[in-house]
Amino acid sequence: MDQINNLIALKSMLELNMINSNLNILLAQISNKILARKIINELKRRNYGHIITLIDEHLYQTNQNPLCYHKNDIKQFDFETIENSNIKDLKCVLGISILNFNTAKDISGEDTDFLIHWDNLNRFAVYCRKHLVEIIKEHPEYPLYIEKEIKEAKLGTYTKFTICCQKVIERLYEDRVNDKSHLGEYKDWYMDAYDNDASNLWNND
Repeated sequence: MDQINNLIALKSMLELNMINSNLNILLAQISNKILARKIINELKRRNYGHIITLIDEHLYQTNQNPLCYHKNDIKQFDFETIENSNIKDLKCVLGISILNFNTAKDISGEDTDFLIHWDNLNRFAVYCRKHLVEIIKEHPEYPLYIEKEIKEAKLGTYTKFTICCQKVIERLYEDRVNDKSHLGEYKDWYMDAYDNDASNLWNND
């Protein structure tokens, strides 16, 4: 609902030719990053009429296909990050015994260098680079850093967990204390259904 209100406010500002810094505030609050990027590109061209059309089309599609899942419908986790953890700790926190990893795809449907575990019942996804998964297979106690984000996909809200190497995070932290943009490599991906692959059940407790 907040995104809908933001889009309506953004549309009104454009219709009234109120182009000011408030536009950036509204844009930053749009969770659909693909739509936000399109709007930004059209703003650069000052093609305000096209932006209004984009917003109208999005609002129409949202009305025709209302979200099935909202924040209160998904499993809640009371942390933002977990440091110096391991794969067993992560599974314990998530309440699962197996991570069914499958190759993640980008918005174009191409394979990426990441694996994803998708829990459709509780609406959460776990991402990890393929090479890090191989390390974890060999060293289950390997220190990990886990980041949590609340995202929106086609069917609604879900929780995204990103697994990173603790040592890498510590090294990056020294250089970029407040910049964790390296973790946000899936912001535009829609993850609403994934088939399990029995070959990935290597971490069954």
